[in-house]
Amino acid sequence: MSNFTKLMQQAAAGNAGGGFYPYTIENSARLDGSSYLYRTAGTATDARKGAISFWAKRGSLSASQVPFTSSGSSGGGYLELRSDDAFTFQDNGNSALLMTISRRLFRDTSAWYHFLLILDSTNPVANDRDKLYINGVRETDFAAGRQGNTTLNGTYQVLSASSADGMRIGSPPIPYNGYLAEVALVDGTVYSETDFGEFKNGVWTPKDISGLTFGNNGFYLDFSNSAALGTDVSGNGNNFTSSGLTSSDQMIDTPTNNFMNAGVLVPRITGGVTYKPSNSEGNLQLVTSNSNSALGQGFPKSGKWYFEFQCRNSYPDGGYRCYIGVATNTPSSTTTSTGADSDDMLVYRYYDYGDSSRYRSNSLGGWQQTDSAGSNSLTNGTIVSMAVDMDNGSVTAYVDGTLAKSITWASSAFSRKDVRLVLGGDGSPSYSNTLIDFNFGQNGDFNGQKTAQGNADENGIGDFYYTPPSGYLACCSQNMPEPTIGPNSATTSDENFDTALYTGNGGTTTVSSLNFQPDFTWLKSRTYARYHALADVLRGSTKFLSSNSTSAEDTVDSGNGVVWNSTGFEVDASSDWNSLNESGANIVAWNWKANGSGVTNTDGSITSTVSANQDAGFSIVTYTGTGANATVGHGLSSAPKVVLIKSRTAATNWYMQHGSAGIGYLRLSGTDAYNSDGGMFNNIFPTTSVFGVGVNGYSVNDTSAGYVAYCFAEVEGFSSFGKFTGNGSADGPFVFTGFRPAWVMFKRTDSAVGGDWLILDTTREPYNVAGVKRLYANTTSVESPNSYFDFLSNGFKARQAGASGINESGGTYIYMAFAENPFKYSNAR
Repeated sequence: MSNFTKLMQQAAAGNAGGGFYPYTIENSARLDGSSYLYRTAGTATDARKGAISFWAKRGSLSASQVPFTSSGSSGGGYLELRSDDAFTFQDNGNSALLMTISRRLFRDTSAWYHFLLILDSTNPVANDRDKLYINGVRETDFAAGRQGNTTLNGTYQVLSASSADGMRIGSPPIPYNGYLAEVALVDGTVYSETDFGEFKNGVWTPKDISGLTFGNNGFYLDFSNSAALGTDVSGNGNNFTSSGLTSSDQMIDTPTNNFMNAGVLVPRITGGVTYKPSNSEGNLQLVTSNSNSALGQGFPKSGKWYFEFQCRNSYPDGGYRCYIGVATNTPSSTTTSTGADSDDMLVYRYYDYGDSSRYRSNSLGGWQQTDSAGSNSLTNGTIVSMAVDMDNGSVTAYVDGTLAKSITWASSAFSRKDVRLVLGGDGSPSYSNTLIDFNFGQNGDFNGQKTAQGNADENGIGDFYYTPPSGYLACCSQNMPEPTIGPNSATTSDENFDTALYTGNGGTTTVSSLNFQPDFTWLKSRTYARYHALADVLRGSTKFLSSNSTSAEDTVDSGNGVVWNSTGFEVDASSDWNSLNESGANIVAWNWKANGSGVTNTDGSITSTVSANQDAGFSIVTYTGTGANATVGHGLSSAPKVVLIKSRTAATNWYMQHGSAGIGYLRLSGTDAYNSDGGMFNNIFPTTSVFGVGVNGYSVNDTSAGYVAYCFAEVEGFSSFGKFTGNGSADGPFVFTGFRPAWVMFKRTDSAVGGDWLILDTTREPYNVAGVKRLYANTTSVESPNSYFDFLSNGFKARQAGASGINESGGTYIYMAFAENPFKYSNAR
């Protein structure tokens, strides 16, 4: 593809973004672990101060990678993503070694990080002499080394390389694997973080840095010249020489238009073999292992998406065997189903002898042949294209541009919206190195294997070999639908859900950190073993239930309980609820917005009172039981995926119907496994207007008893309620939510062993790994460690091996999750 064509497509990509980004980045460079850029530095303007800034999208994990290094007579300085995925900066230019190692880990391969190191040894405040910012936020918690161990007025080696070829980007012997964008070094001037980026509605966005003063050794690489990716555009002419980089490594995957890739964050296990392919070419080339299968990246829950792939042998005299395609991974849900797994898929199987069988299956292990090899047989390098229609539930395949096969997913009460890539090997060690090249719109030459054809989608985005069908788009953030809730929408995530932290004083405490007036607040002492306290606007500020107790609703003995206001709430010293404001206690409050005092709803056979937030898919419902099978209006415009009910007047359990578990129920106040008895909820799933409640004795509809129900419908980019299967590995399941989570609650459903309800949030734990500060909805326990997850830009991933409550091999888990930001606008975490 010509550079002119790329520029036209990039301009279109910027227009498709809706103007959210004040400054758009057009290009990045892809380094594959062996390619790099280098130059010989001159005399620094002032090696005592400067900055290094770059955006990075990682291509692989758990291996040392050095995005930038500078070497000279004093040793050298470098920035490294370590083999444990922490970040370190080390410099030998001062009289003492400067070293900092982050405590947080960087294991997100789906989105972009911004790294900024600001250096100033002339600063009289020792801790301000080297400042590290990640996505605009200064790092202050380090696992080793420390800030400020820099000699006053000392020099930095990273600003003043003196050896030949001393400055390198992606330098061996510890190379970098992934994408880099907007790589810059400032020599001799101290800038602030806001000179390199800015926050817009909670999202760190890039700024145009071309007007900065870069100094003698400074440079600015924007990778706009595909013929010379090391071209310095700072005005200094400090160009880098390329080793191994070609025009194919100029990419349109950038921090302002993030493209999908095939990186497998979570292996799915078949036949006892874990599929974890090796990654290269920026996660656009995978190498199959032995007998295996895996679910990769997920597609947005709405829209129409197009991508291409090819399979080829990795050795000139070798064979090639693998399968690639698309699968659903959500339970079938009907009014009579128990919600068992039922995957539908369309995959293509490459065989070196030309077999092109196409398969549709009810499970990953149960292949069903639907078409045999024929005129569309797949040979080495044959391109298969797939058009995935998330709105109508279908996928269509094309072989070398010719229509080959289409399937429609099974209909259900809950749309089958969890759709992912599915990948696999043949099962024979002889074919365990088959290569798969992907193009989601950013890789038109298939890693240099094809001549790019320059076909864009109807938004003018992408470089495809074949023209996408009408209405189908490249898989990138600019094409993702604008979410109802998000930083470019009328309402943001933190205006509908947010976590607040405060310390009790035993008197009156005001919490004013929220951007909305809560209607449902859930409080828990982090310091002491106290009951959870749940209050909502329909029951009133002095009425409390506890998620860890079966007790009926309690009224505080004295005080006002929780009094809500426009920016949070006020709590006082209510004598029988220590969770509210106990002196010296660290307390967490999870808050949801409904819609105030509520209205009467007659949609069901039982009249209810409802406070409903349509945008966020959340409602609070109160009603009085009748003792007979009934329905209750929930006030939302879409069917809730989760309904949680508790009697206010009697000592009963909390009962939850979770659409991904089935038509039966779970007990929030216990550790029980899922109970398939559908009678609890009248043997129906919620509709767009009502949920079901059973007959007298099921404890959600006893005659004349008072109840409260919390109803949650999925909202794309804001909430997700699903399930996953554990694999028993520290490289655990990845759950695609379509957003960067702010709060997640998990529960094992196939066993009472490890059946606690684990709650994590990013306010208490703002960086990975998460779980060191875990709480449980069903116990009074204080925060406790050793439950490990990564919260990522598009979901979460288990990182603890064999824990029955988190990641038992074969264990089934349901979850509820709420967003910090939709994936369309998420930075890597």
